[in-house]
Amino acid sequence: MRCPTWSLLALLLGCTSKEPGTGPGGDDTAAPTEPTEPLPEPAALAEVSGGDCPDLSSPGEFEINANGRDRSGLIYFPEEAEGPMPMIFAWHPLGASASLMKRYLDLEDLAEELGVIAVIPEADPSALFEWGFMGGADNDLVLYDDLRSCIAEQHDADLSRVSSTGFSAGALWTTLLAIERGDTLSSVLVFSGGTDPVITYSTPGGTFAALLLHGGETDSYDAVVMVIDFQAATLAFAESLHADGHFVGIGNHDLGHTLPRDAAEIAAAWLPVHQYGAPSPFAEGGIEEVADWLEAYKPE
Repeated sequence: MRCPTWSLLALLLGCTSKEPGTGPGGDDTAAPTEPTEPLPEPAALAEVSGGDCPDLSSPGEFEINANGRDRSGLIYFPEEAEGPMPMIFAWHPLGASASLMKRYLDLEDLAEELGVIAVIPEADPSALFEWGFMGGADNDLVLYDDLRSCIAEQHDADLSRVSSTGFSAGALWTTLLAIERGDTLSSVLVFSGGTDPVITYSTPGGTFAALLLHGGETDSYDAVVMVIDFQAATLAFAESLHADGHFVGIGNHDLGHTLPRDAAEIAAAWLPVHQYGAPSPFAEGGIEEVADWLEAYKPE
C-alpha cells in the first residue's frame, strides 16, 4: 500500500508502526475496539413504511417505495461474506447521482474488499436541495429507516456498525441524519457539511464517532438563498458534538469545495471499524498529534 503524504491519512490507513493485518480483511486499517463491558444497543428496526420490502438480494440498482414516494439507488455487498457485515450509507452531492457517489468513494470495491454493505440512495429531485435538510426531512428519514430495516431482513447485517457519509448536500444530509438518527449510527464521515447556519443542532439520541473534513476558507457554496461557509459549519458541528461527548476529528484538506484526493481511502479506513457505543479505535494513540491542520476533541 502506498502511504499518502497527509499525516491524518497515514494514521487512518495504518501507515504507522502498528503491526499489519489488524483491520477488516487483514489490512492495515485500525482494528475495531474490543469492548470490555456490555455495549448499548442501537435503536430497534423501524416498521417498513410501505409494508413490504423490495428484493435487495442482488447487487446493483434497487427501487423502493418509502413514505409513499418511489425512490431508487444502488446497493453493493460481497458475494461471500464471513460474519455480520457493517452497513455504509453514502449520500451524493447536489446535481450528482448514486452512480457518481459510488465512483467518488470506490464503494463497489470497498464493499467487496472489506466485507461491507454499501447503500447509495438517489436523491429526491423534487426536494429543494435534493435531500431534506432544508424541509421535507421525513421523506429521507423514512427512506433511511426502510432501507436499514429491509437490508437487515435480507442480509447478515451488523446493526452495531451502521455509518453514514456524504459530500456537500449529501454531507449536510448526513449531518441531519446524525442528529435525527444518532441512536442507529456508529460513525459518520462528513465531507463539507456541518450545522450553522443551514442546520440547527440538537443532541443526537446516541453517541458516535465523527470525522469532519472541510476545504478551508474557500470551501463555500452559493445556494442563492444563502452562501454556505462549510468551514464554519463544520467547526460549529464539531464543537456541538464535542460538548455532547462524541469523539470528533477535524481535517482541513485546503482544496476548497471538493472532495479530498484520498476520499475513498479515508472512507475505507474510518467507516467500517466503529461500533455503536464503543470507543473509537482512533481515540487511543493521539489522533490530535498527527498533523497541524487536524484538531480532535476527546471527551474527558
